[in-house]
Amino acid sequence: TGFDLFIIVHILLCGIFMYIFMRSCKASTEGSFLAALAFTFSGYVMSAISLTIALCAVTWFPLAMLLFLKGIRERHYKASAGLGAVITVMFLAGDPSVTLATFGIIFLASAWLFMERLIRERRADLFIIYNLLIASGVFLLLSAFQTLPAVEYYSRTVRASMSWTEASAWSVPYTDLFSLIIPYFNDLSCYYQHYWVRQSWLDNYYVGITTIMLAGFALRFGLRKRLVQFLLAIGLLSVAICLGRHFVLYPALYKILPIVRIIRYPVRFFFIFTFAACALAGIGYDYLKGMISSGGLKRLARVFLATAFASSLAAVAITVFSERIGLMVMHKAVELYQKNPSFNIWQFPSLIYADMFNLRRTFLYIACFGMFIFLWQKANRNKLISFGIFLLVGFDLMLTNTSYEPVVEEAYFKEPTPNISYVMEDKSLFRIYASPYSFDKFTNLYDGSYREGIKTTKDRFVNNRMMEFGLYDMWGYDSTVFDRSHKLVGYVYRSMFPTDTNLLDLLNVKYVSSHGKMRARGYRKVNETEYAAVYLNTRCLPRAMLLRRPIVIDNDEEILEYMSSKKFDPRKEIVLEEEISLPERLAPGSRKRIRKDRVDITMYAPEMVEISVAAKEPAFLLLSDTYYPGWKAYVDGKEVRIHRADFFLRAVQVPEGEHMVSFVFDPLSFKIGAAISIIAILLLLLYPVIKR
Repeated sequence: TGFDLFIIVHILLCGIFMYIFMRSCKASTEGSFLAALAFTFSGYVMSAISLTIALCAVTWFPLAMLLFLKGIRERHYKASAGLGAVITVMFLAGDPSVTLATFGIIFLASAWLFMERLIRERRADLFIIYNLLIASGVFLLLSAFQTLPAVEYYSRTVRASMSWTEASAWSVPYTDLFSLIIPYFNDLSCYYQHYWVRQSWLDNYYVGITTIMLAGFALRFGLRKRLVQFLLAIGLLSVAICLGRHFVLYPALYKILPIVRIIRYPVRFFFIFTFAACALAGIGYDYLKGMISSGGLKRLARVFLATAFASSLAAVAITVFSERIGLMVMHKAVELYQKNPSFNIWQFPSLIYADMFNLRRTFLYIACFGMFIFLWQKANRNKLISFGIFLLVGFDLMLTNTSYEPVVEEAYFKEPTPNISYVMEDKSLFRIYASPYSFDKFTNLYDGSYREGIKTTKDRFVNNRMMEFGLYDMWGYDSTVFDRSHKLVGYVYRSMFPTDTNLLDLLNVKYVSSHGKMRARGYRKVNETEYAAVYLNTRCLPRAMLLRRPIVIDNDEEILEYMSSKKFDPRKEIVLEEEISLPERLAPGSRKRIRKDRVDITMYAPEMVEISVAAKEPAFLLLSDTYYPGWKAYVDGKEVRIHRADFFLRAVQVPEGEHMVSFVFDPLSFKIGAAISIIAILLLLLYPVIKR
């Protein structure tokens, strides 16, 4: 309930902030409301319900633009500081790309204004620079508790050296732009393009055909206005970036700006176009209303009447000839299928029907819009007809964008499946794994229904679903996976069988799901449903263990090669990157002797692990968790060094005898960042008092 409310509040804030932005730009109450309505129910915002961090960041974008323009216009430092605070909130929402895009727009607009005034007035307007510096400074200071750990984190993930292929994934193809006027036209690509080739991040581009037509009025009659020019510029820039690998701009940014190399999916910047189009629609409505009130739209009203008539005929023609058009398209589809048998021809008829339905619907909305304009001009100031424009925009967006997301009851979504229930009965500490030997974990699951697809993903242990059941996934979440774990685990995915390496044993993988039979020595089927079978890895090693045979290799490639081979014995060996000597054994009679090694994890939490150890002689205690600089280790309360072992795991030296070993997550980057942020908040709060 809280999560639902959280989403609803952010959607409402989208409309509120858009309305405030438009009012600050001197738009009328009606024009501001129309822009807010269009932005709130736009395809991007509705799609972002399932991309919650994007929704929560984009929500604040209109307010950021308001404070930026207000600061430039009124030349007030409070607006600059407020801009920095708002961008901080955007950043803390969890989608850094929205923050980077906002800073990019602010920087480009500031540079343009600075150069324009320098050329026109032959003087440097330093306030523009001050405005940018204050906003950036406030952001960096307030967000330091998050930015410093984030920089530390990203430098160790696959994002630090992301290839062009991955960085340009999910670029918007030119054909998808038809989805701006024909809803869901881009769905066609889902059935004849590879998952990573087509654009699959944003479900819905649609901002409304009526919204676009109203924006056209702003461009036709207000292009000399600076605000219209600004909105047009950022809208076109957004589309150019979203095209990604299909246009020259994004490749150039990838080469020039290192920060772009950690961002995937150029389509994510489509929110800027959505914002610009909706704002222009509100401005266009005001121009339309003003021209009708002054009688300046009489000649153009006839053009709209003719357009309405032509659009009506087009809608009728599509209805009458839909069967013939469908057959023509299906003939083309058969030709594609003959060239490429992987082409999903069986889904094609329903998609063609949907596109023809939406095309007819587009023509009907154009016809209604043209008729409303004509009648409004005839009736002059009749508010009832102007209200019809609002209804048209509302129906256009709400009927299209608010009902396409599949819905399922919460209890069914969270209910453990038979395979999950079986594994949850095991109360020991272990990891699970979705087997790559029968299906790719990124493959779309073409099931009979959405409900069945949900059950299938859970029963097969598809990643990102197991956390709510308290199950540890060996792979984790792949979006920003650590570079070292990605490299090592990659050997598992490239192997033919789970026993080709000993890595699953090392990483505490006790249960493996497989869609189909999995024959491998040491793996025994323990549960099965119609969707997947669960296999028990009888060779699984514990999460923490004592080892005494160090293998020293100081080259990453050689470590990977050795550990991915069957030569590596994780039961006895520990791979280190430097020579480390174990403590000497105790002198005879100096302390009670331990006859058998014992390792018990007494506490396992996200930020603390406590392990009771009894070592019959000095050893390395290996914990098969990720090595990361924020962790500290203590043996009997005394801090000891954590060694990076087995390429990306952590280990400590343990003397002979009984000891309590603690791993505590206490990152210095967060402490420094938190101190900076607290000081910044205090200074901002005390500034009015100091100034007086």
